[in-house]
Amino acid sequence: SISAAAAVRRPTSRVDVSARRFQSRRFQSRRFQSRQSEADRLIIVGSGVAGCSAALVAAEQGLSVTLLTAGSSIVDNNSYWAQGGIIYRNYDPQSGDSASSLADDIHVAGAGLCQDDAVQKLAAEGPGRVRQLLLDESGTYARVPFDRDPRTDELLLCLEASHSAPRILYHADKSGAAITEHITAAANRHPNVQVVTESIVTDLCMVDDKVCAGVKRMNRNTGEIQPMLANRGVVLAAGGLASIYQHTTNPA
Repeated sequence: SISAAAAVRRPTSRVDVSARRFQSRRFQSRRFQSRQSEADRLIIVGSGVAGCSAALVAAEQGLSVTLLTAGSSIVDNNSYWAQGGIIYRNYDPQSGDSASSLADDIHVAGAGLCQDDAVQKLAAEGPGRVRQLLLDESGTYARVPFDRDPRTDELLLCLEASHSAPRILYHADKSGAAITEHITAAANRHPNVQVVTESIVTDLCMVDDKVCAGVKRMNRNTGEIQPMLANRGVVLAAGGLASIYQHTTNPA
């Protein structure tokens, strides 16, 4: 039982009140700093080739990255199911391949609807990004085992529809699986990348309808929705957001 002496409350002095206020402010300051530190990150929605590429490039620049994926694994994405290869550059002079020829092919395939500055950027910079992200020998990014000539170990390139020169890197008929497995592994092992699975983004956290400050993330297992703030920005790399195609063979 509580003794009478212990039950007697001592009058609160000004010193006590000031000390309590100081402790409360210090606690609130620490909580604010903790939230600020947690929000000091870039959020990327989607763990496919686009999402993991963005995550790795940002992480190499020193940013903390939170990568959200709807699946139970980082490999659980639609990039995995792509059968065809990826555009590269045929450096054989006899192939006739060049940045300008690729740009022309894209415009023809796009029936004149493509934005030229985007086409020129892709045609000029695309092969370099493929080398950086998918043919990396440093161990930072991915080194995808694309098919090679067994005699020379040179990369094999094939010709696909709408291309005027063979410039497609591939891995049998499972290029998407090979690319995805290696680039997700690179993202997963990077110390600046945190992967959060089972995540459905239900909305963006907007400030004055002008600035995106984060996302609202739903845990697929619990249904709980919580905001995740990011003062370094939000990258939407979930695929299919524009709903270009009425019908798709992508897994639901």
